Amino acid sequence: MSRQMMLVGTLVLCLVIGGPTWAGTYTLDAEGIPLGTHTAYDITTPLGHVYFTGEIQSISSDVDLTAAGSTGQIFDTPGTNDWATLDFGFDVASLTLIYGGNGGSIDIYAYESGGAVLDSFHQDHTEDGYPAGPITLSGNNIRKLSWADLDLYWGTYAPLDNVEVTSSNGAVPELPPVCLAALGLLPLGLKLRRRK
Repeated sequence: MSRQMMLVGTLVLCLVIGGPTWAGTYTLDAEGIPLGTHTAYDITTPLGHVYFTGEIQSISSDVDLTAAGSTGQIFDTPGTNDWATLDFGFDVASLTLIYGGNGGSIDIYAYESGGAVLDSFHQDHTEDGYPAGPITLSGNNIRKLSWADLDLYWGTYAPLDNVEVTSSNGAVPELPPVCLAALGLLPLGLKLRRRK
């Protein structure tokens, strides 16, 4: 009985001291989405559904976006001065992302479900040598992210990548690793106890 009590005590202690952590963050990456222009492409995540409207393409010669950590495929605008969007089927507290461009500017907006702007970002220049993030947009219950390059001359390339989405909902509770280890050892302790 003492081993059982010890394991149960360890579990209770780690829950009280460590507390549960929350797995409410997921990174959206364009890898695996077919190249080309999409209308409301459904991306299933552990947090819920995300719908992308825009173009998926392979990263080109955007050295700053690559230096910021982008590889492979990117979320981009569908054409000249067009907006790309990520619509979230769940409430979002913050979005951290990298962005790029080979000229022109970039405008990024986070909206709530009623259409009000909760946060925004603007950069006048995106050509080589200018920052490519990361930036964080936050607000109460973000439901949509829209972006475009509204520059009249360039206006065709405004990519985003590695979009880290943090849910407002708290998502799924996770036990600390020590608690998981204690739970894993509990059956072993019971088995050893029965042998005696």
